[in-house]
Amino acid sequence: MNRTLGRKALVGVGSLVAASLLLAPPAMAATFGGYITSCSSVQKVTAQGMKISSGGITLTAANRSFSDFSTSAGTVTLKGDQQVGQWGVTGSGATSGKGLCS
Repeated sequence: MNRTLGRKALVGVGSLVAASLLLAPPAMAATFGGYITSCSSVQKVTAQGMKISSGGITLTAANRSFSDFSTSAGTVTLKGDQQVGQWGVTGSGATSGKGLCS
């Protein structure tokens, strides 16, 4: 009798874990962004983000955009075409992002 109760309890816990995994919300994409008001005449608005090996990352910088869906991890940088403008880093593989002049 004790053995049967143990199996029922184990099946109940297994069902609860399976149900919680099915009901878990999908991973949210990280979003970082801002606006740079002035870079020097020799610099452009640049977006820089850190990417993990799973998931994609998309960078935007002053009228340019680039997406990386590779399995490589590391820093991804995109230089825009203007001294003023918006920058952004987004995606499920993005762990951080910043805007700068370079």
